[in-house]
Amino acid sequence: LICTPEVSDEEKRLRAEMEPEQIAQFKKMARGQAQKAGGAEAAVGGGAADAGDEEDEPDEAQLEALRDLLVASDGTVLIAELVHQLGTAAHGASTRAACARCLLALATKPEHRGTVIAQGGFRAALDLANGPGRDFGDAPGAPPRPADEDTPEAKANRRAAGAAAWALARMAITTDPALLPGAGGAESAQQNMVRPLLRLVDVAEHELEQFEACMALTNLASASESLQERLLAAGAWRRLLLLLSEDNPEVCRAALECLANLSTADESVELFTSHESTDLKIFLGMCESDDVPSQRAASGALATLASVPEVAAAMLHQEIRGNTLDKVSGLLLSLDQPELQHRAAVWLRALAAHDHSAIFAPEAPRALAIVAALSLCARGNIGPAPEMAKELLRDAEAQAGRALPAPPPEMLKELLEKCRAEEAERRRAAEERALAEEEERVKKVNTEREKREGEMRERAAQVRLKKAAEDLQSRKWAGEIDSDDEELLAAAEQMNMKQL
Repeated sequence: LICTPEVSDEEKRLRAEMEPEQIAQFKKMARGQAQKAGGAEAAVGGGAADAGDEEDEPDEAQLEALRDLLVASDGTVLIAELVHQLGTAAHGASTRAACARCLLALATKPEHRGTVIAQGGFRAALDLANGPGRDFGDAPGAPPRPADEDTPEAKANRRAAGAAAWALARMAITTDPALLPGAGGAESAQQNMVRPLLRLVDVAEHELEQFEACMALTNLASASESLQERLLAAGAWRRLLLLLSEDNPEVCRAALECLANLSTADESVELFTSHESTDLKIFLGMCESDDVPSQRAASGALATLASVPEVAAAMLHQEIRGNTLDKVSGLLLSLDQPELQHRAAVWLRALAAHDHSAIFAPEAPRALAIVAALSLCARGNIGPAPEMAKELLRDAEAQAGRALPAPPPEMLKELLEKCRAEEAERRRAAEERALAEEEERVKKVNTEREKREGEMRERAAQVRLKKAAEDLQSRKWAGEIDSDDEELLAAAEQMNMKQL
């Protein structure tokens, strides 16, 4: 009652290969061919009109109202108790799958999640996700499963674990990890969430699953050093790095934010201590992302890592020093993003503390550009970055024992114009993205409406055909028509079906 209807494997294949409009047209053609092939039998027995008796699928508003009612009625307690009673019994696979789907549906609304957790939904989902079907989903390139793992019970167990893992992700997004209940306390619950969430990242069929799994992992990565170690030991770093190449910007952003949280762990720091590090180059590249939250995550991680001497040395190595300082100056010139300026100022302060001359010495290749960026940043009045920029300039002069060379007015003017042009471009790009998203939303709504209207017309036509077939059969039994009349009526009905 509360769950969105499950999608068949055939429907999943169609969605992966075709557009929604093509799928609707394909289904319509398939039904037409089936009706044409079985028209004579349908005219006599009315079997082809059974689809007309189907009820419309409930819309999201109806499902939401039912979920509200179930949560308010302490329904999660019943589901959790049922999961507990079933345990891992083989005969309970399909029931476990139904319970997991219910928990996933109840965790859809953020305002429900606290109640669901309090009523035992979290512990039930944790047990299901780590239960018999914990190897749910099929990773890309995975070999076919053996026969004993392809039984209906095994498939149901995997469906249960997959839905439960997604429910865990939703609950962990909006809940302080320290408050998550578990048999061994919050720390045990956090540790037991790592495997199913990383599995969900690997085998998710929909980008929303990956996004919410990454958001949950981001929350967990901020909980404790021991949990960071557990995540890294389970291979979270490389799995999340792979997501940075995804087309969906929200999935990339969520993965990057989790990586940023993990970057403070000792095991991660070692990945940034070489100037040849691919990870360091990836984070430097993300500082120029079109997505501001991704810029914040990458620059924040690098600003923190720069306080580690070995990482600062790698950033200022001759081969990538120019790239590093270009990213810092670019962020300092983000006049409409004070948070990015603040991160850049912290980053530059840490680099200067490690090797002042590599940045501000007269012979340093980016010295003048850095001074110009700091000078423009210091003119601002929002956030802590302007004061930090002034302090960096004063410290640089004190270290040099002389006044820093002032950037030419033309250079400052050019940089200021560049900043304003970039701000205008960012606003334009944001407006275009918003417009494109709205157009896509309207298109989706219209397509869905047209699809439902078409289905309603088809069902109405099928009801009329069924009624005509029943009337024909009744008249035949009553002796009101002979065989010639029956043939004429059947031919007329076939013509009617073609017209429909």
